[in-house]
Amino acid sequence: MQFLGFVISVVAVLIAAGYFAWYMLDRQSFPAGFATLTISIWLLAGVQLLFLGLIGEYLIRAVDEGRARPIAIVAEHIKAP
Repeated sequence: MQFLGFVISVVAVLIAAGYFAWYMLDRQSFPAGFATLTISIWLLAGVQLLFLGLIGEYLIRAVDEGRARPIAIVAEHIKAP
C-alpha cells in the first residue's frame, strides 16, 4: 500500500506539471478551479495511502514481535501458575 500511495502522489505531481504547462500555453481554454481540485484530491489520496501503509507495516511488525515470545517468558512475566 505504501508503493501505491507513492505512485499516486507522483502521478498527482505529474498532473500538476501538466496543468501548469497547459495554463502557461493556453490560458483562455484552461478550466478555472478544475486543476486545483484534481491535484488536491490525487495528492491527498496518495499521502493517505502512503501513511496508511506505514501504519499497517508498524502494526504487522508489532504483532509478529508479540507472537514470537516464548510461552515461558510470557507466563513468568504475568506470574501465571
